[in-house]
Amino acid sequence: MKLSDEIINSLSINLRKKINNIKNQSINIEEIRLRVNKPLIINGDSQDYFYNDINGDLDLVMRNPYIVTKEDIEDTFQIICKYSVHSFMDDIKKGFITLRGGHRIGIVGKVIIENGQVKNIKHISSLNIRVSREIKGCSKKSITTYNQK
Repeated sequence: MKLSDEIINSLSINLRKKINNIKNQSINIEEIRLRVNKPLIINGDSQDYFYNDINGDLDLVMRNPYIVTKEDIEDTFQIICKYSVHSFMDDIKKGFITLRGGHRIGIVGKVIIENGQVKNIKHISSLNIRVSREIKGCSKKSITTYNQK
């Protein structure tokens, strides 16, 4: 599955190159998991794949994994926020930012709480990009189930 430009252009230049160079493109990518000092994981077709940094393939077994750096996370976060973190503060407080096209990026970091409310998230250590997609007929099953009760 070819990822949308909204997702590709939201990644750091380093990660963008890696994702664009994935050789086995037949996988329907559902999530991209970025965690500082952990392997780059691509979830697709309900399986977790590790990005093989030597050959650019996605492997079910971790071989030559690309390890996500703090800079990868920081650069991606800045791009997602269009280099204006304060203008995305309401979304950041909720723990995610929504990109055009409905793609959501979950944010993990140190939460600052003031008066029982989330004030900020600092020291971002993980980003989880969830790819929006159409699931045809998904409501039909629930309507049938509801009518059977």
